[in-house]
Amino acid sequence: MENFVEQYALCLQTEKMSDNTVKAYRRDLGKLCGYFAKQGLYDVTRITFTDLNSYILSLERTGSSPATVSRNVSVVKSFFTWLFYMRIINDNPARKLKAPKTARSVPKIITVEEMDRLLSIPDVSTVKGIRDKAMLELMYATGMRTGEVITLKADDINCGIGTVTLYDGEKQRCIMFGSHAAEAVRLYMRQSRPKLADGKDGGFLFLNMTGNPMTRQGFWKIIKQYGEAAGLGERLTPHTFRHSFAAHMIQNGADMRTVQEMLGHSDISTTQVYASFADSKTASVYRQAHPRK
Repeated sequence: MENFVEQYALCLQTEKMSDNTVKAYRRDLGKLCGYFAKQGLYDVTRITFTDLNSYILSLERTGSSPATVSRNVSVVKSFFTWLFYMRIINDNPARKLKAPKTARSVPKIITVEEMDRLLSIPDVSTVKGIRDKAMLELMYATGMRTGEVITLKADDINCGIGTVTLYDGEKQRCIMFGSHAAEAVRLYMRQSRPKLADGKDGGFLFLNMTGNPMTRQGFWKIIKQYGEAAGLGERLTPHTFRHSFAAHMIQNGADMRTVQEMLGHSDISTTQVYASFADSKTASVYRQAHPRK
């Protein structure tokens, strides 16, 4: 069964799915293989609907969240559909698998006023403060993920036209950002980054105090520091910036499709979790919608 999983993963790669998505499929299907291996079931042609349903029920019994169970149902159905169309199996036992109903919670955000207060805290008279201000402004201006921020290359950002290009495998997306972020990043590139790099420039945009690329752990510490200083405490996480970006955009009239594209969601249903923040205004472009334009 595992050899078919590898073949399927290769097919996903040829369809230009992101590396992270392919890894996630491999991981979930690896657990499925492990489950059946314990039962001595290795032949995919012998697996029935009852077998697959038992696996899904086992995920629920062992405490997996409804979202995790739903994702596994989707992955299993996709894999067995591929097996069927490749004529490896004569019938698709996953066809009638059903995912549990999940209630999507409203993302936790901070207000525009709280964000303004937070972004005013970094001390821009210091090398570190200039860097931190640039990172925080860019996070809020674009809705970038932590991994995207810390792996961003200096060549991927254009402050002149206000765009940043992000890469995920062979896919890429371009996000606009406004003057606040552009000014903060310009100042960082001009005054702080050369001092931090100190002659050992690997191309990454954001560097730590030793001149090396910013790490995820280091980034979390910075966010925690400013969250406490702004009186936000545990309410502030790196993902709070992403959620607040999307919610504030929609509150100011951005359409759902635009926000989907900027966040890099492959499915608009993922973006629709922010629908509760919509109001009656209408707008569809960044410079009209983002509160710090």
